[in-house]
Amino acid sequence: VEELLDADDKQSVPFEKRLAKACFINAYIKRRSNLILQSKQDKEQYIGELYLALAESINYLGLSNIRGFARPYKGEEKLPIIMLFEAYDFFQDVVESAYDSLTAIMADISMHDEVMTLRLVLDTVETGALAHITAKYQNAKLISEDDGTIAIISFEKGGDLL
Repeated sequence: VEELLDADDKQSVPFEKRLAKACFINAYIKRRSNLILQSKQDKEQYIGELYLALAESINYLGLSNIRGFARPYKGEEKLPIIMLFEAYDFFQDVVESAYDSLTAIMADISMHDEVMTLRLVLDTVETGALAHITAKYQNAKLISEDDGTIAIISFEKGGDLL
């Protein structure tokens, strides 16, 4: 964040654009810290906490003119906090990797047959920027489409990554 804000204004990226990205990163730091503090009280947390983190981060993407929507999660299931960490880290890595070409994002959390899935639909031109994601997240999938990319990661409620 400090690098973004202290960069020379003569760079090709205007200060306002760097500030908007710093706000997005700060939202992640705030929400990730919140999840860490919650983990001290309970090793399982409601999936809705992940939704709240995604929604706030996506809201800050609007400062960079990136349209976004996090589909509200209405379930009451709990998962091991480590899975929520992994899902939120996955989101952050995907968005930061695609940030420069990203124009819109939709995040959807679903729970079916004891499996939680985080699905990110990205309207982005440079899908090659996401190539490292499947190496970093063993259970991630990337699906390229004509108008963008879908990034998916799944977790089994019993504790295994899928």
